[in-house]
Amino acid sequence: MSQTDFEPRFKERVLVKFSSKDWVDFEEPQILFFQGMRGSGKTALIMKKIEQFKSEGFLVMHIWASKSMENLYWTINKNCKTNYSKLRIIVNAFYDNTHQGNHRARCASKGLFGDEYKQFFQTAIDTDLIEKSINDKFRITEKGIKLHKNELLHCNCSKQHCIMLAVPDYVDFDEDKLHRFNGNYFRDMKHYLEYFSDITTENKKLLEDGKLLMPEQFRPKALIKVRQFTTPTSTERKKKFRDEFTQIILDARQQSRVLVMNPTL
Repeated sequence: MSQTDFEPRFKERVLVKFSSKDWVDFEEPQILFFQGMRGSGKTALIMKKIEQFKSEGFLVMHIWASKSMENLYWTINKNCKTNYSKLRIIVNAFYDNTHQGNHRARCASKGLFGDEYKQFFQTAIDTDLIEKSINDKFRITEKGIKLHKNELLHCNCSKQHCIMLAVPDYVDFDEDKLHRFNGNYFRDMKHYLEYFSDITTENKKLLEDGKLLMPEQFRPKALIKVRQFTTPTSTERKKKFRDEFTQIILDARQQSRVLVMNPTL
């Protein structure tokens, strides 16, 4: 993913503690309700708690969501954790008295240098974390000070989760795009030679066109696996639907996948 897709967004950190322990109980059944105004962080909190359940070995069934396909977002990782850590290097360097040199040198001592330094320095300007002062020098803003003091909330994503997408049997998917998203094509000749020592003329042409599929045993674990089910429109079809959907649930659990459905599909 291109670094240009990273758009920093923050919320004020306000901590109100009503309990000394986590209010999610993994030993007893619970019904959790999340309420709040738009933009208040409902989805972020829900996803945080769902990830906790998944890490504890529970099967997650995210079978209802908005038409924006938000529950397919399990498969997306924008590396926000890494990107925000680099923004922190930018703002923290204004307070770094342990290293000699200018701001660039201080950031370089923390591993941020070259084009990457220029990119995140500009991002810090664009998001009002730093600003130009007199003599073309830069200073940290009030917002930047809050980031330095860890008083701002932000996305901290660092990984992707595999999903099983359950759809009615009348929904068709573009297999090429699905293979491409799941990384099932050989990238180039160097990648191909990691697995094989020779290549046919036909396969070489497919490789050059970016359309040579890797053998199934060499493919990475698919981020999205699509499973179709019979729509329960009659008594006979209802029985078939129950059998199919039960197997889909069992397969999702066995493969540690989040089971996903969306009304748009």
